[in-house]
Amino acid sequence: MVISEKSRFDNYQCPVDIASMSMDDLCELLDYVAAEVQTRQNAADARWSGMLKLLAGQTGFTAGKPKPGYCDQARKGQIDWEGMGTEAATEAGAQWDLTRSWTKGIPWSSWEDVRAKFTLARMGEF
Repeated sequence: MVISEKSRFDNYQCPVDIASMSMDDLCELLDYVAAEVQTRQNAADARWSGMLKLLAGQTGFTAGKPKPGYCDQARKGQIDWEGMGTEAATEAGAQWDLTRSWTKGIPWSSWEDVRAKFTLARMGEF
């Protein structure tokens, strides 16, 4: 029994009678389920763990191991929304500066300009 990435077990419904499966097939199924659970847990930890910044002195719930002062879940009043916005703006500014250094000051076109250029090209006017 070979279990592909898109297997019948992805929907958490097993159309076969587990009691009638061979020991090898059952072991393969259990290995697949264990690996799938671990993969999904790793993805959830990497995606969400420590995403929220807490206000000073507040506590929240954390499933993973985020850096101090951050959590996965908290009440709205416990979250430092301004601090999160400031951090995001700082990071975005750094990325902007890095990108501008790569392009060496060449001006960028807006999405509307790019769309208009290709629309004109399609019409043969460019």
